[in-house]
Amino acid sequence: MSTNTSVAVFHVMVDGVKYEVQEIERDGELCKFINYETKQFADTVIAGKVLLESIKIAESQSEAEEYQAMFDEITPEPEVSDDITLYGEIYEEGNELTMQGDDTDSFHMSQYLKCNKVSKTIDDYKTSLRAKLVAKCAEWEGIETNEFKMTNRRAKDGKKAYFSIKAK
Repeated sequence: MSTNTSVAVFHVMVDGVKYEVQEIERDGELCKFINYETKQFADTVIAGKVLLESIKIAESQSEAEEYQAMFDEITPEPEVSDDITLYGEIYEEGNELTMQGDDTDSFHMSQYLKCNKVSKTIDDYKTSLRAKLVAKCAEWEGIETNEFKMTNRRAKDGKKAYFSIKAK
């Protein structure tokens, strides 16, 4: 966006073996949209930083609560792990106390624990399948079927070990 060129050329190595050149034409409307969204984001971050500092130096509890309400108004709800990291940074200084939760909090905690259990079961099954495929591979670097290609590259010559399965 900053160079005003009409075409970007990318040179890409796919799967470490196939070299491709891809040209992408400039989209002026998309550039304007990205610039607008970036400015909106920057403005929100700046406002958030000012409000956080104001909360820290507030002269009374009511003043701090007022700044906190404004901060909460501009802060989005967490949706992904990046948001969890963000909230960890925002509220890095805890008061070492716990608050009383409600039924919604209890439901979220219950679902989280269920997800952990299911995730562990899935990871165990996935590891089991990988072990079976690697054992079948023996000294070979992979397995191909009509539908899939598995690569099991061992670490050597300064390269890291690599395992992947891709649909054809």
